Amino acid sequence: MTLFDLILGATREVGIAELRTTSSAGDTTSAHVVPLRSETADDQFNGGTFFIVSAATSTSIDGQFREITDYVASSGEFRWGSSVLAAVPASAGIAYVGTEFRTQLLIELANDSLRALGPLDFVDRATIQTSAVQTAYSGAVAWKYAPPTRIDYLAGVGSTATKPDWQNITGWEYQPSSAGATPLIIFNEQLPITRDVRVWYRDHHHRIEGSTSPIDERIHPELAVASMIEKMYGYRNSRSRGGDAFDVQRWGDAKLRLEQHRVRWPMWRAKKKRKLAIIGREEDDHLPWPTPYGP
Repeated sequence: MTLFDLILGATREVGIAELRTTSSAGDTTSAHVVPLRSETADDQFNGGTFFIVSAATSTSIDGQFREITDYVASSGEFRWGSSVLAAVPASAGIAYVGTEFRTQLLIELANDSLRALGPLDFVDRATIQTSAVQTAYSGAVAWKYAPPTRIDYLAGVGSTATKPDWQNITGWEYQPSSAGATPLIIFNEQLPITRDVRVWYRDHHHRIEGSTSPIDERIHPELAVASMIEKMYGYRNSRSRGGDAFDVQRWGDAKLRLEQHRVRWPMWRAKKKRKLAIIGREEDDHLPWPTPYGP
């Protein structure tokens, strides 16, 4: 799923996306649909969004959207500033959205909707490699949203990418820092030197802006679309100050649907590992106990 799929899916379900086909060939910065003289006026869609849904071209231009810079009602021509990779042919499947939700606003609502789904689990391996006589290591700013959930180190000297030998570390402490500075990870004991350390942490979905920017596959497409629909109706309700009863009802429906989708398509979460092991607790008695943390 890409940003294009998310925005088009949400605008279609909200009922503001118009789907049509091109009536004649355009170029890399324009497309033509059947003239809409009786329905529209010049410049009516300026600032809206144009979507290329399907187009038979040697260079694929499917799945791209652009902000509309000019609309000519008499010819049904849409124009945009940033070129697509090939000329838009005749009989291409296209869609367009008006100026109620401008292109940049749709992008912001899409990012808001992904963040609202909660943090995702990530792994950082490139930040720390152990050194002699050292127990405190600088972390990454990405960890500052929440302390790491798990830390491992590469125990086997001959470990490979296809057969790594990661051992969980139980004795460590997270030390936060001021804004803009990196936090610290403090180990109770010195680790073997020149070993990679793998840190599991949680952070929000990265920001996406381009039409083909991918969305993390751990988020089900239906869940992402439901989250953006809820954001769109929330925006509409705020703009009208709750004055549109239909939007109030639809916003409530969107919230309920989002919660149902959260249950139906939950996002994967890594199990949080305890920083300390308690001897005598059944699940802790079976920990690997790597050196130097053996009994």
